[in-house]
Amino acid sequence: MRGDTSADTSLVSTGSTPGKFTMTVGLGGAALDQLDIKRPPALVDLPLFPGDELEVAASHGAVFVQLCSDDAIYLGGAVRAVRTAAKRVLRPRWQMNGFRGAAASTASSNGRNLMGQIDGTNNIAVSRASTGGPVWVDAVSPAWMTGGSYVVVRRFRILLSKWESAGSSTRDHAVGRHIPSGAPLGAHKESDPVDLNAKDPSGALIIPDDAHIRLAAPRRGAGEEMLRRSYSYSIGQASGAAGDEDAGLIFVSYQADPTTSFIPVQQRLAKSDALAHFTLATSSALFAILPGVVGRHDWYGRSLLSQSRKWFAD
Repeated sequence: MRGDTSADTSLVSTGSTPGKFTMTVGLGGAALDQLDIKRPPALVDLPLFPGDELEVAASHGAVFVQLCSDDAIYLGGAVRAVRTAAKRVLRPRWQMNGFRGAAASTASSNGRNLMGQIDGTNNIAVSRASTGGPVWVDAVSPAWMTGGSYVVVRRFRILLSKWESAGSSTRDHAVGRHIPSGAPLGAHKESDPVDLNAKDPSGALIIPDDAHIRLAAPRRGAGEEMLRRSYSYSIGQASGAAGDEDAGLIFVSYQADPTTSFIPVQQRLAKSDALAHFTLATSSALFAILPGVVGRHDWYGRSLLSQSRKWFAD
């Protein structure tokens, strides 16, 4: 950003604490187009997947800003401060407010989503996420993305009335896990390994062909792994849906290359995921997360923006 982008942030901390506050910033393909910088091959326009009913005004965008905090009051002030600081150079396109549940049980570090499902099982370990591999970009071209990542954001409205009226067996089979415990079908604990080849005495697969965990499982050696960091949301009564509400999941994933991870996985899910009968994708976006700041004299985006003649001509 150029010019005076200062903002009075004094009210952000009044009577509250940062609460593990973090801020993540990324750029969409539209921003690079405006800067006359060639997009990396991985920064594609996400396709419209079968079943998507996207709200155009709540999808895509040029700049991604994610603010997180354990203190909702502090977070609200931070959102206002960022919007004020950016208003001279950026126009808000969409905003989603999400929350995460407490740990599902003493045996699980993952919270539940609004379906009652334990969300985050078999996620990439934090140690792997911080040392490279499926999350961080390793390529030397373009050099300005080395050490960065790509974030996918998708909002899924959950058809809660339909989900709640389905029997427990239907819900378990749609996910591929026992909802109360989080254990894979045929197992007892959330941490039990998923056996996709297991069959019952009749020879039928215990985890059905269309179960979510079967279709979402990364294929070995295909580069499909990703770090999931999703949030629930609820914004009240849905228009035209008597008795139901607009609530669901804000799916967020980080990956080194969405063209080999998120996109092929989502294409499989869109074809036959049993869970898709209870969800509706209404928003979709992909952004490049630039490498972090290194040293006192560095600044965010320096490697990228030094290539833009438009930037320095302003």
